[in-house]
Amino acid sequence: MSEEPFGRIESVETVRHPSFPHLTHVLLHREDGLAGLGETFHQAGAVEAYVHSELAPRLAGAPAGNLGELWQRIGAFADGRRPHSGSISVDSSACSALDLASWDLRARALELPLHEALGGRVREAIRVYVTAVDPDHLPPPEAQPHERAGADDWGLGGSRQSAYRDWTASLERPGELALELADEGFTALKLFPFVRLADATRGLSISPSQLAENLAPFQAVREAVGDRLDLAVDLASMWTLAPALQIARALSRFDLMWLEDPLRISALDSLGLLSEALTMPLAGYDYRCGLPSYVEMIERGGVSLVRMDLGWVGGVTEAVRIAAYAEARGLGVILHDCAGPVCWAAAVHTALHLPNAVIQECVRAYARDIYPEIGTGVPTLAAGAARPATGPGHGFELSDAYLSEAQRRRSGVGRDGRWRSEGPGSW
Repeated sequence: MSEEPFGRIESVETVRHPSFPHLTHVLLHREDGLAGLGETFHQAGAVEAYVHSELAPRLAGAPAGNLGELWQRIGAFADGRRPHSGSISVDSSACSALDLASWDLRARALELPLHEALGGRVREAIRVYVTAVDPDHLPPPEAQPHERAGADDWGLGGSRQSAYRDWTASLERPGELALELADEGFTALKLFPFVRLADATRGLSISPSQLAENLAPFQAVREAVGDRLDLAVDLASMWTLAPALQIARALSRFDLMWLEDPLRISALDSLGLLSEALTMPLAGYDYRCGLPSYVEMIERGGVSLVRMDLGWVGGVTEAVRIAAYAEARGLGVILHDCAGPVCWAAAVHTALHLPNAVIQECVRAYARDIYPEIGTGVPTLAAGAARPATGPGHGFELSDAYLSEAQRRRSGVGRDGRWRSEGPGSW
């Protein structure tokens, strides 16, 4: 065993499953067999290639518990080896997944849950809001690459039998959905009907009839449950300033928790203008990564609520730094979940730790039906709140069934001292 108190990293492994084509799992293997698990979503093939070609050689032999050194090894080489900053990219996603794995590995080595490894928790559970998503927004497996929707495809994969079809319900029977959620104990719901106009308007304009049609779900929810459910809206980064102002004015009567991602992510000056005109909080943007990017967004964009995804933002390390900056500015943070089970599990732990974590996103179909297909240790949903699974690290483990059907690739220094990049069977 190494003289390092946490041992050294022997190899880096990626795991990709054909039924979950957007997910890339990464495992950091220590020389004694202990491993930490990370994850990111989208650009899976490119992330896998980048991990093995660029990052695994930098990590092999690194001290497994020294998170600062690990970031120096995988950070942006053109920016002083610091965490990547800007909009999400292949390299920022890969580094985020590895940071998640490194925190999981450290917490497991300490035999502590992730929130304790971070320094402790300020709450027992984190309040959640339900995002209205169906479980099957994914092209069929036989679809050719050119037939897929690319980054616009948010499907996770897995079972299509979930009873929770909240996107469909939010459009076809929003009042019934609201009653169902309120009766189950949920206290908040996010709708995003305006995304249906992406192709029709390209975010350039919105007609009175289009506006009225997409306001209808909000009206139905209020009529069904009154203020028993807080409401938020996601505009999916698709609008220009003028129609975003029209939408925001029309939504103001519903007293929303926030207006999310109204303009494209690069339009920070216009976002600031929108923020000044709003009578509701502005939330954004979980497509960003790195502390400098969030500092710029807060200063120029005027957001009231800071949204992050651990699989893109720079992992737990950068999320904690961003949350601290936001807290110093009197802002709350919200961790995103519409991707994979590792990010969901780690987000719940991180939200328990962060003093300014306001609420946690969740998708019922994913949390209850899809994530358990991938592994064990999924956080529980009850009484409108999420609680992490017990055990060390973030608590999530890939199942044997998932691993047996997955494509696995491992890179590092083998037992013979030579560099290898191949399947896990020869290690």
